[in-house]
Amino acid sequence: TKRDDALGSVANIFSRATDKVAAAKIVEQAFVPYLNAPATAFPAWIALARMRLASDNNTGALEATRQAQALQANAPEPALLALALMGPKVPLAEPLVKNYLDNPSNAPKPEIRLLYTRTLLANARFAEAMTQALKLSTEAPSFASGWLVLGSLQFQDSQDRNDMKAAAA
Repeated sequence: TKRDDALGSVANIFSRATDKVAAAKIVEQAFVPYLNAPATAFPAWIALARMRLASDNNTGALEATRQAQALQANAPEPALLALALMGPKVPLAEPLVKNYLDNPSNAPKPEIRLLYTRTLLANARFAEAMTQALKLSTEAPSFASGWLVLGSLQFQDSQDRNDMKAAAA
């Protein structure tokens, strides 16, 4: 709806502010009625999470992302925000991504599983990345990017095995 778009655009507008912390506080105050109204709560929590992320308030961004996912578990936006948070600084963001990807009533977007796979690779979690790439190729067989990542992982795995055999010989 137009109201959802307007709420979402607030984060984009305030992302240009020089004092992002102050901008996030202003948006939080302005969003209080929207955060509590069922018709606007989801886009308001998403916008607030984006604002908090932009102001390096990772804990606040994680909490707002949790609130949004609690409202719409099948929506991709909380998973995308959790992916942006995921890493050593915010390890509690990963369960939000998994909630989205592993929700049995959901058909996750292949782009999100691919981003998760790449995030795992960036954190040297190769076995988990391989599992996600295999799921991606099964869930979205026509998604070419998934096959490219899977092929790269399988090639790397075979290279590693050959290197181990050569070293053992």
